[in-house]
Amino acid sequence: MRLDGIEEALSDYRGRIVLLNFWATWCGPCIAHLPKLRELVAELPADRFALVAISADEELGTVTGFIQDEPMPWTNWHAGKESDLGRLLGTRTYPTYVLADENGTILTRTGALDSPFISLTEKVVDRLRKSGSTRGFMSSLN
Repeated sequence: MRLDGIEEALSDYRGRIVLLNFWATWCGPCIAHLPKLRELVAELPADRFALVAISADEELGTVTGFIQDEPMPWTNWHAGKESDLGRLLGTRTYPTYVLADENGTILTRTGALDSPFISLTEKVVDRLRKSGSTRGFMSSLN
C-alpha cells in the first residue's frame, strides 16, 4: 500500500523498468543511498522507469515523518518487516534492490547501489527507450 493509502500492485508498472528498493528508516546504508537514488530518478525518464521504495518500518508514521524531512520523490509503499512481497522475493537484508524489466521479470538483485548496478539500470532503461523492449538484453551482456 502506498503511503497515501492507495492500493497499488506491481502490475500497475507494466511497461516500465522497475527498481524495487526494500529499505527502512533505521537502516544506515539505506539512508546513505538516498542521494544516489534521487540522481537516478532525476535522470531516467518516468515513462520508462519507476522506483518503488518499500519500507520495512513497523509504523507507517515513522516513514511518513522521515519523508517530510528527507525527500523521496518516487513511489513509496509501507509493508512492514514481514511483508508478503518481501518474503516472496526473499528479502532478508536492507537495503535490497530488485531490478525488473517491463514485463515484471527480475533481471537482478543486490544490496549494493554501486556503479555497476546503476550502469546496468541505465542501460536497461535506455534499451527500452530505444527499442521498446528489453528482450534478450541480459543475454547480450554475456
